[in-house]
Amino acid sequence: MESFELCKILKALRTERNLKQLDVAKAIHVVPAAISNYETGKNQPLYPVLIELADFYNVSTDYLLSRTKIRTSPKMLEQKLKTTGEPLDIDSIFSLTEEQKAYLSDTIRLLKNQEK
Repeated sequence: MESFELCKILKALRTERNLKQLDVAKAIHVVPAAISNYETGKNQPLYPVLIELADFYNVSTDYLLSRTKIRTSPKMLEQKLKTTGEPLDIDSIFSLTEEQKAYLSDTIRLLKNQEK
């Protein structure tokens, strides 16, 4: 993990929400200087703090660590994929053949067009 990327991402997430470092510090229970140090790359957050930051910003830790461009946190993804009280089984989707994935993609596109 390059701290340069992490610090840029943390600062971008905070500024997108028009928050001050103090706001973030209070929300995740750290001193304001810690947020400043994370955003400048002087220090890197420990694992528990990284999780707190991800939860606070509703992103995944993988997003914070530049392992993916997908911001959605697993918790949020699970909530958004609930159907009839049960979350969609993402692992089942991953195990589909390419042809089945294409069919699923086409079906989703058709359903979205029906909404319009």
